[in-house]
Amino acid sequence: MTSCSTTPSPCVRPRGSGAAANPFSSSRGAPGVVPLVGHSAPELCDRLARLGGIAQVTGPHGAGKSTLLAHLSRELRARGESPRIVRASRSTWPLPTRCSVLVVDEADTLPSWKRAALRLACRLSGTGLLLCVHADAGLPTLVRMDAGLSTARGVVEHLCSGWAVRVPRDDELAGLLARHEGNLRSVLFTLYDWYEQGRLCVETGE
Repeated sequence: MTSCSTTPSPCVRPRGSGAAANPFSSSRGAPGVVPLVGHSAPELCDRLARLGGIAQVTGPHGAGKSTLLAHLSRELRARGESPRIVRASRSTWPLPTRCSVLVVDEADTLPSWKRAALRLACRLSGTGLLLCVHADAGLPTLVRMDAGLSTARGVVEHLCSGWAVRVPRDDELAGLLARHEGNLRSVLFTLYDWYEQGRLCVETGE
């Protein structure tokens, strides 16, 4: 294995090249692929039921909201529900309500009157509603996502598992989180570059 040096070189990697041979490729960090760190999907589904099936998930960009929605939808299906995830910015209006729970990602892109109309439509049809927003949309909050150091470490350790790669130190992860203002997605993009540059090679002592 090539050791790290002053002039970084690519780490030893599985056969292949590019994103397919990088532990931080976007496909490996896609929502529902990475684990849900710091939260329990079953517990949140129980809380959603206590809230009457209508709630919001809040948090800044890259905090793991889409990942949470994917895990919640999986848990709801395991319970016999029929959730449907739609991305508001890419969906036509009106949004579909023929499901047990409508999960709306990027709900901030909907004007307030559309969110109000959607809430009314869901209540009339008996459909649950879960909005994913950056700021308070006026619904009961199911959970606020905030990618801290422990969350970042859990996701990064998962992505590094099985790879001949050095897991970034806590001070490195904390620095990246600060640089990207808590956007874990951007942190993973940076780590993708670090891997390509050889900055995450495993030291061999040679």
